[in-house]
Amino acid sequence: MNLHNMPRTEMQRNSRWILSLMVLWISSTGSCLAKSPPVLIFDEHGVKSAAWLNYQIELYSDGSVHYHGVDDVNVIGDHYGKIKPKQVQYLVDLYQKLYQKHQQARSEFMVRYENRHNLGQDEKHHLERYKREYIDDRDWDTAITYNNGSEISKIAPVGAHMNEFISILNDMINLEPWLCFPKHNPRRKYCPVLNHSPNYQLLMDDIK
Repeated sequence: MNLHNMPRTEMQRNSRWILSLMVLWISSTGSCLAKSPPVLIFDEHGVKSAAWLNYQIELYSDGSVHYHGVDDVNVIGDHYGKIKPKQVQYLVDLYQKLYQKHQQARSEFMVRYENRHNLGQDEKHHLERYKREYIDDRDWDTAITYNNGSEISKIAPVGAHMNEFISILNDMINLEPWLCFPKHNPRRKYCPVLNHSPNYQLLMDDIK
């Protein structure tokens, strides 16, 4: 039976069926895209610091920003924003440079650690404590994770560089209302976007 001879009710039924299939296909495609992992994840949960900030910020390659406040931040819950893809790439480039320096420092430390028995007692204990607290320990208070789909790496703990990265991101999308308590609140002083070095010089010097 061709379309001209098909009863109107049957044509409407078939049209609805085709439309339903299209909606399902679009929905499934959207779900796949939504499952694409973030390129960068900034995570802070105040395990060891005086500031018990607990939040996570995810950046996606298309510039999407997902903020999730958990505790000790001004806004609890999920918020979303958008930056430019080239701004995401700028942060990725900074991360990769810092990661390279981080790995180099770690390798140099391990060489010293393996030869610690030839050192004095105080320096030996210092190396053992550093390895225990900063290499063996996995309960970091700050971490940045990178994922490009084929490579996953992490810098942890990030230390003061976390403030640098979050503040640079704050220049791209205003995070201050989400992260920082109002001016009268004593916890405001711990907000990362208020505690970076001038012109992010601390980070820039360390990635040279």
